[in-house]
Amino acid sequence: MLLAWPFTPFLSFGVVVDVVALPLSCLLFWLYFILLSIPRSILTATADKASLTGAFDV
Repeated sequence: MLLAWPFTPFLSFGVVVDVVALPLSCLLFWLYFILLSIPRSILTATADKASLTGAFDV
């Protein structure tokens, strides 16, 4: 990336990284966390419903 922009000063490059990459990484982390938590809550909700109806009882 530094080779693609050889004339970009390191200071402005660091500012661009701080302004763009940090919120983007936080957003991706929260999206990943939400996507991980949604199927788990759906699975536990369906498992609770199934156990209430007695579908999984042996």
